[in-house]
Amino acid sequence: MRRVPRMVSRKTPPKRTLLAMQPSLAATEKRKQLPRLSSEGQAAPGARGVGRASHAEAIAKLLADAEATGEGTRIVSLAATRKGKTAFNRKLVTAFLARGVAERVLVHDQKFPHRAQYSGGTVSNVVDMRAGIATFPVTVAVQAYPPITGEDVAALTREATDAGIKTLAVFDEGDFCLKTNDEGEPIERVWQGPNLAWLQLQGGAAGASTLCTFQMLRKAPSSCTDSASAFVIGNLGGRSLSYARDFRILPAEALDVVTCLAPGEVCLFFADREWDWTIYYSPES
Repeated sequence: MRRVPRMVSRKTPPKRTLLAMQPSLAATEKRKQLPRLSSEGQAAPGARGVGRASHAEAIAKLLADAEATGEGTRIVSLAATRKGKTAFNRKLVTAFLARGVAERVLVHDQKFPHRAQYSGGTVSNVVDMRAGIATFPVTVAVQAYPPITGEDVAALTREATDAGIKTLAVFDEGDFCLKTNDEGEPIERVWQGPNLAWLQLQGGAAGASTLCTFQMLRKAPSSCTDSASAFVIGNLGGRSLSYARDFRILPAEALDVVTCLAPGEVCLFFADREWDWTIYYSPES
């Protein structure tokens, strides 16, 4: 008897989803799906589209209240590594001085040994940093041993503010300002000392401003996130994105936008107003 060959069924290949793609391809594909307006200005309030504006416009918004009131402001910068946080922060520091929101800037910059990410007088001990306040518009504490701690910088900022000098304290990254355990590991959400907490909770009324950067939001102390005037958020993903949503920093409609931001692009989120549906970018990049 002749054998009939067995028929092999051909299943329709499954539709390729964004999650099945490489992460970079998925992000590019999602960016194409985002609603866009023309590049001429921002989205109208409540409009379901995303406008674009320059970094200069973002900085003007971030400093407007401090310029009007003469008080300090508290800004938190969040983004994954290598997404342009520090480049934007350097522009922001320049604007603080140019607009008179700060007369002096003290930077806690501990990322690289003896190399600063910010322009200014570079110091490696508290004595030189205190002297730098009288000498340099910007004084940068670089990584050294023994280190200048975030609490040291906060105490010097408080001293300068008490002396009537409007001062901006920059903590880049905020992880280096956390209290450590016996093994030297940072304890999430706990500042090194009381002056760091004072800057966040009371420093604004005295004329002190803060700019704190974090890669992982879960590490930020509550006095930092709860009292922030504004959040500058670049590309986020994973647990940090979940925390930003759960802490009500990011509205639900902004989640897809934030995950697709290119390096150098940021969105602004203020404690007292709705999201403006705008991506801020650097025209020269």
